[in-house]
Order: sequence, then C-alpha cells, then structure tokens
Amino acid sequence: MLGNTIIAGFGGHCDNFNYTGMLVTVSKTAGVGITNIQAMEASPGAPSPQQLDITQQGGGKAGIWQSGMGLALDAPNNRVFFVTGNARGAGQNGGAAGKPASGKTYLSTLEQAVVNMGVNPSSGLLTQQDYFEPYAYDSNNGGDVDFGSSGLCLLDPTVFYGAGVTRMAVAGGKDGKVYIMNADNLGGFAGG
Repeated sequence: MLGNTIIAGFGGHCDNFNYTGMLVTVSKTAGVGITNIQAMEASPGAPSPQQLDITQQGGGKAGIWQSGMGLALDAPNNRVFFVTGNARGAGQNGGAAGKPASGKTYLSTLEQAVVNMGVNPSSGLLTQQDYFEPYAYDSNNGGDVDFGSSGLCLLDPTVFYGAGVTRMAVAGGKDGKVYIMNADNLGGFAGG
C-alpha cells in the first residue's frame, strides 16, 4: 500500500488467455475500485512504442509472478519495483542484435525486465520511470528462462550504497545470473 492506493502485480492463471503481466492499483476509498491498470506487453507486431492495452487478446505475456515474492515498494519516493517473465520474441529492443536503449525511455515490451513504476499515492496513477532488460532476454524467452522468477529486493540504503549510488536493487532468474543494480538508474538495455 502507498497512501490511499493498494498495488498488486499479476502474471496469469496457468498460462491461459494471454497471461499478460499487469500492475493494478485500487483505491482504499469505498466505492472507487480500480484506479489504473498497466499491461507489461503490447500486442505482437504492434508499432513501437505504443500504449499498453490489457484488452488485446493477442498481446501479452511478461507476467509478474516472481515465484510468489511481493512487489518491492520504495515508499519515500512513491515507486514500486518488480520483475517480469518471458514473452513472445525480440520485443521493442530487438534482442541481442538490438541497439542500446535508455531505461528512462518508455518501453511497450517490458519482458524479462526489472521495472520501476511511479505511483501517485492519491490517485493510483502509474507511470513507467525506468527499466533494466538483460542482454540475453530474447534467448531467455526462447528457452523459457524467466528473469522474473526471482522477484526484486531493494537493499537497505543505510547499509548498502556506493560511490554515487544511494539505493541498490538485486534480482536474479532461472539462468542463475544475479544482477545488482542502481535503483535510481536501472540501466535500460545493453547500456554497459
């Protein structure tokens, strides 16, 4: 929970329908209900970037399942972090042949990615702020090697910090790799 907003991540039910990953906000005010839904993956073949639409039956995947681990909330900065699973293909970044992309640039194919979403604690409005997508995300898609199988941990900033880094995040996946990231600048795609 953040302010008047409850935040939840969804992956799908037994891989049925399109199992599109969704981040959903609900108001704690009686009678208001759902205030925002953000899908993690646009329809295949859709021009990029495009706004994500959960109603597109052919789109999707990139579920938020994290093996049951909850979302990571950075309440002082009104943001939530999570990791998504596999999807259909090379996505907007183009797979291993793709060009480096900033995590601060809007991405409509948030597959195999650590995502930072800003949350308005009053209205529940979600805003994509940053992401990190491992270089091998496309081959991980093909092998069902979900990055999103681990969840994400925000480390205590009074203990874990470095030169110019005040907030650290850690995530890993089925491929056995563990990523330590600057939570304030996740890195985008192929930026290193």
